[in-house]
Formats: sequence, structure tokens, C-alpha cells
Amino acid sequence: AVTSTGGAIPQARMTVWGTGIEAVSSTTGAFTLAGLPTGSYTLEGRALGYQPVVQTVDIVPGDAADVVLDFKRVAALDTFRIIRSAADRSLEAFNARRRSALGRYLGPEELQRRGPFFRTADLLRQINGVFSVPNLGGDAVLMRAGARSYCRPTVWVDGSRVLNGNAASLDAVDGFALDFLVPANNVRAVEVYRSRIMAPAQFSDLNDCGVLVFWTGGR
Repeated sequence: AVTSTGGAIPQARMTVWGTGIEAVSSTTGAFTLAGLPTGSYTLEGRALGYQPVVQTVDIVPGDAADVVLDFKRVAALDTFRIIRSAADRSLEAFNARRRSALGRYLGPEELQRRGPFFRTADLLRQINGVFSVPNLGGDAVLMRAGARSYCRPTVWVDGSRVLNGNAASLDAVDGFALDFLVPANNVRAVEVYRSRIMAPAQFSDLNDCGVLVFWTGGR
């Protein structure tokens, strides 16, 4: 294995098509492929920074075939564009808000540690001030508005408001069950703000209750 100017190419990988026989060139560029019966074969050589070389080799009885592969350098490696998905950009913003510590934040790692969940309301259990109550088709989520009162939080999914908050009570829960708005297996991150004053401006509204923000996508 040599360059077009005669220089040796070490660590070049040689493969005989259709046989599974391979070899790697030494520091001098030399390589040996043993065990090939008589016949015609296609030999491919590959080396980092060089164009692949393919050459036909004929093995005749009672003779060894000497092969020289002439490698040519790649003029320039292809340019790779790394494009961040919208989900990745949303998660970066989520992590920036988490550093503010104004709410409670559950990222992909925390959700993964909690194990599989069948209901979205289960993701919010053990968060102080958040309660779930049975509703048609699933659980509705309420937040504490005072010592003895509750309210329905505003719910955002992927930056869009999907449910307006309003006054509610444990005896009369209106609106949709949370699972209808965002399935548990699709939740990537959660932000919980116990009041609209604590919520970032982009998630704040005139509702005096808290705010739930869900981000979807694979964990």
C-alpha cells in the first residue's frame, strides 16, 4: 500500500470481496493475504485520508501474486452540518430556566429515573402543592391556591397554551384530563410554577393559579 509518490501507507485495511479475508498493512505498507485458492478476486484497500482503491487480482497455480495499491489522498473531507432539532433547542431553554430555581423542574434524566408512567399526572406526584383528582378519562391536576382552596393551572405544551387555568375545587373539577393533553410516554421535561408570578413571562397570563409546562419528545 503506497501513495502516488511511493510513500508507504501503514494501517491500510485490505479486503478480498466475497471471502471475508482481510489484512492490515504494516509500517512499510506491506501486507499479506494467505489462503486464497486459484481464481480471480476483487481487492479493496481503504486508508484514512485516502480514496478507496479497488483492483482485480488473479491467483494462478504455483505462483504468488504481487499487488501494489496506489492510494490517492482525498482533496477535502465533506463538510458536515450539525442541525439542532427544535426539541434540543427547547431543552436548552428549559435548562437555562432551571438554573433560575423559580419552579420545580423534571428533565429527561429525572423522568427516566422515575421509571415508566402510564398517566401524566403520575409524573407530578410528590411535588408540593400539586394534586391530582379523578376525572373523565384520566386524572385532572389541581394546584393549591390557599390554605383550603384549589385552582386549575394553565397548561403549556411545547410552547403553546393548551388549557387555560381557572378557579376550581376538589368537588367540581372541570376541563380535560391531563392525559388527553399530553400522553405520559411522550413527556420529555416538565416545569412546575406554583403561581403566575413565578412563571417566566412567556408562560404567564391573567390566571392567578400556577403553571405547568410540558416538553415532548424522546428521552
